[in-house]
Formats: sequence, C-alpha cells, structure tokens
Amino acid sequence: MGGERHDRHRGCRRARHAVARQGLDGIEAGAFEVLADETSCRVKAGLSGDPAACYPELGGTALW
Repeated sequence: MGGERHDRHRGCRRARHAVARQGLDGIEAGAFEVLADETSCRVKAGLSGDPAACYPELGGTALW
C-alpha cells in the first residue's frame, strides 16, 4: 500500500512539473492562455458551443 501511495504522489509531482513547464512556455510564446490538461481543453471547447447542447433538460435555444 505504501508503495502505491508513493508512486501516486510521484505521478502528481510530474504532472505539476509538466503544467508549470507548459505555463512558462506559454508565457515565453506570448500566449493569451495555456490549457494544460485534457479537462481544461474540454471545458474551453464547451464554452464556445451552444449552451442548449450543454443543458438539454432546459429545452431552450440560444438567441444569437
């Protein structure tokens, strides 16, 4: 059990380093934003979509 916990934390550490590196690379490149993980990319993609597609239970449509 202890070994699994240690490996899990080490994986998180690597992920944090990767996010930090992506952020610094974005700053150096003059990027307006940096999406460092798959969840962020999916959320960003969903924000530009039709809100009715995100909330079909409301039965509404977008007015733009």
